[in-house]
Amino acid sequence: MVINYKIVGKEEGFKALEYFVILNDFCSGCSICQAVCPEDVIKFDEYPYLDGNCTKCGYCLEVCPRCDISRKEIEKKLFGKYETNLLGYYKKIIAMKTNIKGQDGGAVTYILKYLLENDLIDAALVTFHEKQKAYPKIVTNADDVVKAAGTKYTMSNVLYLLKDSLKYERVAVVALPCQIEAIRKFQFNKVGEVDLTKNIKLIIGLFCKSNFLYELFTDLIGEKYSINLDSIRKVDIKGKYFYVYLPDGVKKIPLKEVRRYKRFGCNYCIDFPARMADLSVGSVGSDKGYSTIIIRTENGEMFLDKILKQKDIDLKENVDILSIEKLSKLKFDENIKEVKNKIISYLPFHLKHLGDLL
Repeated sequence: MVINYKIVGKEEGFKALEYFVILNDFCSGCSICQAVCPEDVIKFDEYPYLDGNCTKCGYCLEVCPRCDISRKEIEKKLFGKYETNLLGYYKKIIAMKTNIKGQDGGAVTYILKYLLENDLIDAALVTFHEKQKAYPKIVTNADDVVKAAGTKYTMSNVLYLLKDSLKYERVAVVALPCQIEAIRKFQFNKVGEVDLTKNIKLIIGLFCKSNFLYELFTDLIGEKYSINLDSIRKVDIKGKYFYVYLPDGVKKIPLKEVRRYKRFGCNYCIDFPARMADLSVGSVGSDKGYSTIIIRTENGEMFLDKILKQKDIDLKENVDILSIEKLSKLKFDENIKEVKNKIISYLPFHLKHLGDLL
């Protein structure tokens, strides 16, 4: 039996999203459901939850990127074609080093700072953190952008701010691959009476292997390793370790301990390099202190061309593309196994013996 999610959503409302997505561990935490809710009764604390009376409009299930999405069709509409390689479609790949102290080359912060200072955008949706717990904010000045610099390893419900961002005519969004899938799905399949994405002029995607529950910091780093969360200057993943940078040195935590706090929904994401972004940014593939930038769309290229003319940045074109492909394949292969296991778990008992063939 084929399930029509639009019908089920209108019959059950948030309960349908909860049943099909959240309780089945598919939820990425992108928060598009929170943004689209006309009654503002969907709240977010690591995962969406209902806080009020649901009117059963069905929008939350219909808009969810873990439900009824064709990535191939979206990429064809975005780029005119679908690339079968794991990097996705792109025009050019460069490495950038800036004078801004960011996670690596400070490219994302520099781009947004420049665009705001030169009146090329009115606002940006970015993520801050308090004690390493991420939270979103709309910023309209360059100083606030700089304060938001650095990678966050817990989920931010940044898409919730799409509704508030409609007061600005030109908006940039910094988002993870799953959140960008939600934005693109909405752009090509509007849901509800309000176009939440109409003022988005630039989407900057971040390379992402996975994200983590906040328990990583409270239970593992805070309790087991007795690290004061206020003292953490930066966290990073390199090789087999999770690095916690402190005023008096660096603490190395084995990644195998950290992986236990991985968001369940990340197991079903196969996009490492943010394929649907205008610009994709990460550290993989570039020398230390540089950011890799994958230029994907004409829109992204237009904005970046203005920035590349600045004299206070250093550019390189010798990016190690193979290393990006390697990590993309690693994520794809690992998570496709999880997808297959999930499919097998749904098979009727008399068909489970065929699961090995999938």
